Amino acid sequence: DTQGQKVHTITYTSWTKEQVTYSITCSDFPPAHLFDTPKKTFTMLKSAATPAVDGKLEDMQSITAFGHNGISYTEKSDLFSVYNWVLIVDKKIFQMYVSGLNHDAHEEAKQFFEDFKLISQ
Repeated sequence: DTQGQKVHTITYTSWTKEQVTYSITCSDFPPAHLFDTPKKTFTMLKSAATPAVDGKLEDMQSITAFGHNGISYTEKSDLFSVYNWVLIVDKKIFQMYVSGLNHDAHEEAKQFFEDFKLISQ
């Protein structure tokens, strides 16, 4: 419940035998119309991004993917790296991430986001 509005969220997650996690979360985001420029979107999403256990955020940048504004960043700690894309699409917010349990999943993330671009065309 956000400011008196119900927020619906759904998450799809997949794990590989190589212990790579792929996840997409979609949530209602009623105030999306307020973030109609890349700069406004970047400022809002940057302020909402928080690292997990002793992690830090790196390589944060504004992105436009499929005609929608968002950010990409990497969350790094001594234990893991998580590669993130967050996009505002209509009145929804999509967070996509890729992480490896025992290794850096940079190549897997690069391929995942590239594949995502292809299927959206």
